[in-house]
Amino acid sequence: MLDKGVLVSEIYSNPPGARISGSYGIKSISKNTARDDRYYLVMELSDKTGTITFYFWGDKDEDSVSIRDSLKENDVIVVDNALVDSWVSTDHRALKLELTPERITKLDEDQIDPADYLPDTKRCKDEMFEYVTQKKDEIENPHLKMLMDKIFSDARLMHKFKTTPASLMIHHAHASGLLEHTWEVLNYCEKIVEIHSTLDKDLLYVGAILHDIGKVDTYVASVIIDLSREGMLLDHLYLGCEIVSKYVSEIAGFPDELHNKLRHIILSHHGEPGMGAAVRPAIPEASAIHCADMMGSQIVQYINAKESYEGSDFKTSKRIFPLNTRIYVE
Repeated sequence: MLDKGVLVSEIYSNPPGARISGSYGIKSISKNTARDDRYYLVMELSDKTGTITFYFWGDKDEDSVSIRDSLKENDVIVVDNALVDSWVSTDHRALKLELTPERITKLDEDQIDPADYLPDTKRCKDEMFEYVTQKKDEIENPHLKMLMDKIFSDARLMHKFKTTPASLMIHHAHASGLLEHTWEVLNYCEKIVEIHSTLDKDLLYVGAILHDIGKVDTYVASVIIDLSREGMLLDHLYLGCEIVSKYVSEIAGFPDELHNKLRHIILSHHGEPGMGAAVRPAIPEASAIHCADMMGSQIVQYINAKESYEGSDFKTSKRIFPLNTRIYVE
């Protein structure tokens, strides 16, 4: 586990001249020139407790701030032994480093937990993942069981599955939102198969777990939630099918029909092409997962609108455009 060091909220209690170390996300970064022709970088750094200005001072040689070429917004860096400086007034704090690029280390994706820099799920992540794993372990179909074992043994994929948001802003737009949304959909599907016992439970559970798996490559999230290049160009439906097909190709004798049904569930889980589906659900398991997905996303939007209500004489929320209505909150 990465030592997060000093939180932004704690920096403000340090006096000018103190030295601190910590990991922070880059909200913005720019290169500038001072009056004495020295180059410097200005970054807005943040974690889940706040934001602080960071100055990286070079000299009159532009190469002295060449670290700028390797950094961008949404990267997370570890800052070592930065000087706490005062700026404008004693009520404002900033961080400063001079000519020490080796004191800044960029973290790799698998070292970052978005919960350190974004709003986090309110549910217990371990309990949600344990439930998903339990349902995975109940699968009896040998091909689906091998597929899920391979997917769950991929450490990078599972790290992303447990930490990635489920959307940019509409629903579960927070750290571990994908895990929380999958947990909800899987819970709904468990109830559905109790009522409709003729459904293929193995296919239903695997489809529920994997219906949004493409989001692990769709979003990048540390300081902000954004689309990846692949997410922008291909979307999570296609990316999810790619992930499934990759692991299916490693299983000898995996039935083509079963492979197609899994991909169909992913491609159709939004229900209608106008709502983002590539095709409409054509098998009952796909319809069940579409309904569970819609319930999970819409109910959360209603709850979020009610919880974020700011108050007025007429107690309704602002219009929620994905739902095409306002929410009554009284």
